[in-house]
Amino acid sequence: MERLSVSQLLVLGALAQGGRVSPGRFLTLHSVHKGPYRAICEKCGRRPLVYSQFLTIVSGPQSHDLVSNILERRRSGGYVRLLEPKFDAEAAARIVGGRLEA
Repeated sequence: MERLSVSQLLVLGALAQGGRVSPGRFLTLHSVHKGPYRAICEKCGRRPLVYSQFLTIVSGPQSHDLVSNILERRRSGGYVRLLEPKFDAEAAARIVGGRLEA
C-alpha cells in the first residue's frame, strides 16, 4: 500500500468503509462514490474527484490485486460496475487512516 497515491488511498478507504457497511460482497461503484468516498474526502479536507476520475483511480488498487472490478449487464438495459474488495476492511481502514494523517 506504500505505492498508492493519496487519491488511491482515499478510494481504498472508501471501499473499506463500504465493505464494512454493505452486507453483500459486491459494491456498486456509484454507491461508493456518492457515499463513503465523499465522506472521507470531506473528513480529510480534500475535494472529491468527479465520477469519471474516480473510475480511473479505481484501476490503481485493482492493479495491486486489492479490488476486482466487474462490469455487469442489467436486464433493463445498461451496465453497472461492481467492485469486490479483496482485503481485510478493518486492517485497510487503519492503514489508510494512518497514512492520510501523516
